[in-house]
Amino acid sequence: MKSIQYKIDDQMVGLLLEPYKGDFLSINNSETLLKYIKAICLFKYDEEDKLVNTFKVNEKGFYVEDLEDNILLNNIVFKLNKIITEKVIVTQDMNLGPAIRHRVFYFNTTINGQIEIKYTEVGDFNSIENALEYISTFNRVEV
Repeated sequence: MKSIQYKIDDQMVGLLLEPYKGDFLSINNSETLLKYIKAICLFKYDEEDKLVNTFKVNEKGFYVEDLEDNILLNNIVFKLNKIITEKVIVTQDMNLGPAIRHRVFYFNTTINGQIEIKYTEVGDFNSIENALEYISTFNRVEV
């Protein structure tokens, strides 16, 4: 992802990003993300792999019908945070001192078998399309 700088009146300003306040992905972008997740994630546990293969897409992200217990879904979200949220970072260059690292994806489970997915666009060159393209370059990883 491309680094950004943010200035007000020629002064560098650090942004405070709250990923949970981002925008839901479009259904098309959620479908693309799901395809990449299936390609890059080699789940250690068959139950998780089977569950991911039953994911459906809606306006909030992924969902599973008739899920009896959210433990597996929570485990998958934990792994998605590790694989995607921790790697898709937008760095904010502050000129002096350390850069600020913004996590732009947000994954969360709800009690009804839903994984909510949000994305916060930071800078003109860090669109969701660019983020998805970046994810498509990830190597397959066992989680």
